Amino acid sequence: MPVAVARSYVGIAKESSRGTGVASTYYLKLATNEPEDVPKWLPVNGLRGAMLETYGMVQGPRSTTYTIGGPAFADDMGWSLLGILGDVSASSSRTVTDGVTNATTTVTSATASFTSTDQWKNISGGSIPSGAFIVSVTNGTTVVISAAATASASGVSVTIGAPVTHAGNLLNSGTGQPTSQTLCNFYDVSQARQYAGIQWQEVELSFSFEGLLTYTAKAMGLVPSAQVSPPTQSFSAILPPPVWQGVAIIGGTVVGKIGDGKVTLARKAELVPGMTGSQQYAQVFLGPLSAKYSFTAYIDDDTEYNRMSNNTQPSVDLRWAAGTGASMTQVGMHMTQVAYTKAKQSLGKAYVEIQVESEPIGNTTDVGSSGGFGLGSVTLGNNVASGTYI
Repeated sequence: MPVAVARSYVGIAKESSRGTGVASTYYLKLATNEPEDVPKWLPVNGLRGAMLETYGMVQGPRSTTYTIGGPAFADDMGWSLLGILGDVSASSSRTVTDGVTNATTTVTSATASFTSTDQWKNISGGSIPSGAFIVSVTNGTTVVISAAATASASGVSVTIGAPVTHAGNLLNSGTGQPTSQTLCNFYDVSQARQYAGIQWQEVELSFSFEGLLTYTAKAMGLVPSAQVSPPTQSFSAILPPPVWQGVAIIGGTVVGKIGDGKVTLARKAELVPGMTGSQQYAQVFLGPLSAKYSFTAYIDDDTEYNRMSNNTQPSVDLRWAAGTGASMTQVGMHMTQVAYTKAKQSLGKAYVEIQVESEPIGNTTDVGSSGGFGLGSVTLGNNVASGTYI
């Protein structure tokens, strides 16, 4: 009997030893699942008195590739989005009981002890709208949030941050190589294949106003796939964010004109050879990180064109946040310095649009504990325990 695609699923786990496969600890909710073993074929040629070229085929070194994708669940995204960066820290939510709201975007608390690390975290409580987050920290007692509270009140119980907030930055210490992962592809009632030594080389986050936030991630694997017993799957119950729920902030100002766009993080992945009597390469090695950001917006002034024309290189923030309390989630990215490389007018609709292409610039702000330079920082808010991804 044919195998039903609808019954397939994919598990994943981080490895403690690069290239040594481990049992799945988490299960991804995917719309795209494309694993492939990639052997290098070595044709045997040589003149043998006949009108042909190939007299044999030898199998050379082997590796794998893996492409996944689908709705951008705030928990699933951590494996690839944090996995391509490598420098990850996590913090738990905290709650204060002396919050003050004033039917504005300002929230205060005498005991919150706000710091710069609270910027972009979810915030909920009282009349604060679901999905609100902290745009800026004024001082230890005051923050500015993304949506105004709907009523004034004191003594409000305010929760700061999703259950766990994961911050991702480019790893600049040691070898610069992120933790490797193992993917397990279940594709039959009795069959599954394990792909070890997975390193993510490209992650693309896409958004279009009328749809869900989505992503595609591509990886290279060190170890040829191996058949294993199917794992027992389980999946989280959270929902992916609709794009309309997102907020774009450019140069510190909310820009409500953007209809669609994408952010792409990419690293050149190379297979390192090494003769050990095995078909396996010595390592999958990731090179420097590059990033691109593009979007389409309707035109009612020349602000976005002027950013390109004057090379002003603003900061860019993209945030999708939802829920309150224990159910808060977030997918977000901050880029401190972005150069607009193209700003093209589009007349294909009844209204005028502008199509912008840009590249984040290396800076010393978008960095984690490993220091150095970075192109952007990622924030994921979910209920996944610290240390799960990396």
